[in-house]
Amino acid sequence: ESSSIYISKYLMDEGAHLHIYDPKVPREQIVVDLSHPGVSQDDQVAQLVTISKDPYEACDGAHAVVICTEWDMFKELDYERIHKRMLKPAFIFDGRRVLDGLHSELQTIGFQ
Repeated sequence: ESSSIYISKYLMDEGAHLHIYDPKVPREQIVVDLSHPGVSQDDQVAQLVTISKDPYEACDGAHAVVICTEWDMFKELDYERIHKRMLKPAFIFDGRRVLDGLHSELQTIGFQ
């Protein structure tokens, strides 16, 4: 299992509503992985998880962006556009160090 499953489990256990975008994993597989016994309780995924087809849509009204995969496409996103769509203060957590070269730019935009 990927680290994103464990992180999602922890966030769901805390009552967080997740909007997940993964360009490489089909929606059905995400739901199966998160619905596995020991990962989530009955109906927890249906109540707390939305699978988005677009990275910008996934950030609408979010408190935080959490990057759990090392796909290069995350380096190319318009983070100013993402920041505008988020609740403030807006946080970004990069668990794969994909955005290491963008720290100062992200801070200038307003990310915490």
